[in-house]
Amino acid sequence: KPTIIFTTDEEVGAIGARQLVKDMPNGIPNVELKYIIQLDRRGSTDCVFYDCDNILFEEYVESFGFVTAYGTFSDISIICPVWKVAGVNLSIGYIDEHSYSEILYIGNMLATIEKVVNMLKDIEHVKEKFEYIPIYAKSDKYYNKQYLSGSSRMEVLRR
Repeated sequence: KPTIIFTTDEEVGAIGARQLVKDMPNGIPNVELKYIIQLDRRGSTDCVFYDCDNILFEEYVESFGFVTAYGTFSDISIICPVWKVAGVNLSIGYIDEHSYSEILYIGNMLATIEKVVNMLKDIEHVKEKFEYIPIYAKSDKYYNKQYLSGSSRMEVLRR
């Protein structure tokens, strides 16, 4: 079953996320999270993983129709490393976010919600949680994706 977390004040230093991990440094009691989804990204198809370098999780999220993009910070940047679980921030249809002319395209929002519903329906196929794997440099991520591509990646996964 999904667990929903609401945080506040991301734009002023992730105050809510920081308080959450301070209050619950080991995650939510009696809840086994497979991964975290945050719905707070501009655009219509982005999936952003920030400093998490779990390539299998990235591929899993992309399989639902999202496209990897890059971002600098969000609440999951605080929560995921502490709870040691992979997370993704998904596009929800915003443009001009954090401005007086912010717009939310309802069609894009509904499309993302449909994809998230499909992800939640698929959760039974996720045998264990996607671990948070820290990325140390963007060049490392590029190297890892190049090195672990195609059949060589599958060989590594089978080990």
